[in-house]
Amino acid sequence: MSMTETGYQPRLNLRLSARTVLVDLATVRAARGVDAESVLAAVDAGELRGVFDVSASADGGIRELRFWMRGVIAPETVAGLGNEAIIQLVLGDRATYRRGELEVQWVMSHVTVMRLIRSGEFKLHGREVSTESLRKFLRSRIQ
Repeated sequence: MSMTETGYQPRLNLRLSARTVLVDLATVRAARGVDAESVLAAVDAGELRGVFDVSASADGGIRELRFWMRGVIAPETVAGLGNEAIIQLVLGDRATYRRGELEVQWVMSHVTVMRLIRSGEFKLHGREVSTESLRKFLRSRIQ
């Protein structure tokens, strides 16, 4: 008899870095203990706040979702926040971000970051990505 058949399933004490701001679908599945379809249904029903499609193209193809970590681990604390407030909390007050920081904070590959730069979605300010372009991107990609 498995642990789930007995009704007992131990909690996994998983710590996520405070540097991580947006997490991927696999992390949300693990946190909620559900399958991908359940998470996607919750997104489409508007039950999850702070979900962004960060795919390299906005053509409506395959979504590459990132979930605001705070909305995943403490959804009751974000229930009353509007999209602009969420985006502000995701980005903070900085003027720019290094590409490597975005890779870590948004759980994104360097290839995706470069595609978004090449497509003009992320605008460079010197060698760093401007926060204003990230703000515009998140506004256009919030689910």
